[in-house]
Amino acid sequence: MPDRSKLSREQKLAALANLEKKLQADASVSLALLTERALLNYSLGNFASSSGDLNKLLSQPKVSGHRTLLKLRGLCLENLHQYGQALKQYDDALLIAPFDIQCLKARARVYGQLNQGARARADLEKALSASTGAKASEISLLLAKALFQQNHQKQAIKLLQDNWQSALKITSGDEVPSSSPLASLDLLASFLVIEGDYGGALRALNVEMKLESENLQSNYSAVWQKQAWLLAATGQGKQSDETLASLATLTKKMSTRLSKKFDQDWHDWQKLADLFKRLKRPQEEKDCLQQIIKLTRKETQAEQELNLNTPDLDALTALIQAYEASGDSGSARAVQKIFYRKVEEMAKLYGDPAYHFKWAEELARQGKVAEALTHFKIASAAAPENIQYRRRCVEILLTQKEFEQALSFATAPEASDASFLALAASAQRELGDLAGVQAKLQTALSLDCLEPLIYQELAKEDASKGKEVISKRKNTAAYLQIR
Repeated sequence: MPDRSKLSREQKLAALANLEKKLQADASVSLALLTERALLNYSLGNFASSSGDLNKLLSQPKVSGHRTLLKLRGLCLENLHQYGQALKQYDDALLIAPFDIQCLKARARVYGQLNQGARARADLEKALSASTGAKASEISLLLAKALFQQNHQKQAIKLLQDNWQSALKITSGDEVPSSSPLASLDLLASFLVIEGDYGGALRALNVEMKLESENLQSNYSAVWQKQAWLLAATGQGKQSDETLASLATLTKKMSTRLSKKFDQDWHDWQKLADLFKRLKRPQEEKDCLQQIIKLTRKETQAEQELNLNTPDLDALTALIQAYEASGDSGSARAVQKIFYRKVEEMAKLYGDPAYHFKWAEELARQGKVAEALTHFKIASAAAPENIQYRRRCVEILLTQKEFEQALSFATAPEASDASFLALAASAQRELGDLAGVQAKLQTALSLDCLEPLIYQELAKEDASKGKEVISKRKNTAAYLQIR
């Protein structure tokens, strides 16, 4: 079996169909085949099917109490929003290995979903005590966020300040990636913005920018954009413009570096094209679009020649958008026809809601809102536990001012996603349920204090609370939207 992480969704579905045939022919139900099916279904997001196979495996004497399978089943149940059962799996795994760091992190995450902050913090502190180097740095980030969400802001900020400095001291070793201090600085800046300390945030970003310029990471651009935004927000327009000019220079450097790579990836060129567009650099954007067209055409053609269940739909979507952006509407329409035909074939062949979701996203992008909503609803009905599908239904219904219907989609026991709750609060506000709005937003903040939609909704609060408060919330939302 090839590496699952390198397979497209279409290839995984084809592999799963082949595996089903083998299992039907194998009366003894091979444990190896059952394990492979569980892993494939998990990678496809079919968590109920994966959990069922894992339950069968864990009932076998040979694998009963297998720690890795217990953790995987916990992840499945967590994704199905069955948090009590997920905790049981993690508890059992931790009885076998009390200091399993990944399992402690997972259980802390579930405690967070259940609003049991003290227990989440205890698990993260235990994981931190058993970690060194890069792992300790990663867990410190999680612990800092947990502390901040429990209103221990000063403690969270102090932890991040210590974390990036200690991570920087050991980045010369092979164990710690150069991203460790960067992640700490980035989170520190976000916390300081939420607290209204723009000067402190600028200082943190200055250090992060210096480190980034020495070793450009794939997400380097967000740091410069955040810095430019903060400078503009504090009345330093000239410095903001200079920061964006520096970003354009660095982006050009990144595109030159990318063009020399043997194994070029159209995803990388797409990110650069988007960035050049935001920076208003049309020629550089056009150069990137030409690379996208060249690479995606080659990719889809190669897959057709290999007789796979493709061409890859993401590549086709990128090709459509590149043609549109370069002004070649005829080619864009031709590829769209191929896209619609393929996505319909895949949806019918596998009954996979992900294809209805892709279909809906392309329709929505073209402004065909009613058709898009139909397919979003089909996807959501087929996988009700998938918050992303439900969230897109709510977003469209809100734009159509169908507030009651939006709220009906948003009201679900498994709806424990911060952005989803913020959208639900928006629907409740329009329907006049202000008490419900407050409850939703407080729950959302306890789940993810970095979700910009929460601050957008908080900024709509009664103006009697003061313009300064409202402005701060709007600024926080705008800053956190820079990704």
